[in-house]
Amino acid sequence: MPRLLVIGTDRSLLDVRSYALQRQRAYYASWEVDIVIMASGAAASIQVDGICVQTAGGAYKPQALWRAIKLVRKLVHTKTYDLISVQDSLWSGIVGYTAKR
Repeated sequence: MPRLLVIGTDRSLLDVRSYALQRQRAYYASWEVDIVIMASGAAASIQVDGICVQTAGGAYKPQALWRAIKLVRKLVHTKTYDLISVQDSLWSGIVGYTAKR
């Protein structure tokens, strides 16, 4: 089964009942997916089917960025990904670049 790392900013993916998470489940029905959310607030994690959504948290956006980089580094050292996808070219692009390196 292919493995995908997705880096984004949509914190609603942490809600099991959200439309955004249901849409992701439909998109990635046959994939193993780790989604890293870069958002300020408390760290959180959920697991639904083959999708694991995590946020490292942080008090403000630069801290959330730094914590997301650390979380992604940990993930890429423990798992092998077939594809890495980022939501935008700036904030999540920085984290994606770190994951690729």
